[in-house]
Amino acid sequence: MIDFHSHIIPHFDDGAKNTGMSMEMLRISAEMGIDTVVSTSHFYPNRYEDAMDFVRERDSLLKGVIKAGEGKKIPEIVLGAEVYVDKNISKKKNLRSLCIGGTDYIMLEMPYDKWEEDDFEEIYQITRMGLRPVMAHLDRYMKYKNQFGELFSLGVAAQINAASVLNPGTRHDVLTLFDMDAAHVLGSDMHNIDKRPPNAAQAYDAVEKKFGADYRRFLQHNAEKLLKNEALSAARLHKITGIKRLFV
Repeated sequence: MIDFHSHIIPHFDDGAKNTGMSMEMLRISAEMGIDTVVSTSHFYPNRYEDAMDFVRERDSLLKGVIKAGEGKKIPEIVLGAEVYVDKNISKKKNLRSLCIGGTDYIMLEMPYDKWEEDDFEEIYQITRMGLRPVMAHLDRYMKYKNQFGELFSLGVAAQINAASVLNPGTRHDVLTLFDMDAAHVLGSDMHNIDKRPPNAAQAYDAVEKKFGADYRRFLQHNAEKLLKNEALSAARLHKITGIKRLFV
């Protein structure tokens, strides 16, 4: 299983505070059956003139995690970033270096305030560069769902957070995203081991239990395709209707 969103690199963003916490997050993930973790540390454009400065800092900090993990059972780590959509982000020097695992896929984080036309223009310009955006934790932006159509007209994919699947209070938001064919990959978005823990494996199980095995396979296969730099398949998921929706 692939966890498509994590903050495991220590001393870098609001994720792991130290190497010990990084290792514990990875250990728990492995015990739960996660074999690949996509590392998506926050990239804020105003902090770096050149994206390669971020990459060098990230890769240097990762060395300590790799060394600590020698001889231990931890998932494979695939490097990327969670890139905040800001004015002129498409013009950031060496933006492609932030793509996930050497693919054309780049994880973008939308603003939490009102989405403006400038935001969509930046995403469009990123796609013109040959990059393929994956929108981080789209489940957090349900108040903007009337703008999802404009977002998906740009050919983006969307990642959903495990917490939204596991929380009964937000599970219907996930169902809404599936109904809209607006959920493509799953990630824990883990930052630590208590408040925002490694829980992607639990969420995959919950997806199967609540939505069905086809939904789980869809999310898993998409994650595999993205890491191979392949295009996603059309959803073709059966829609959950009638009385079953009451028990999601």
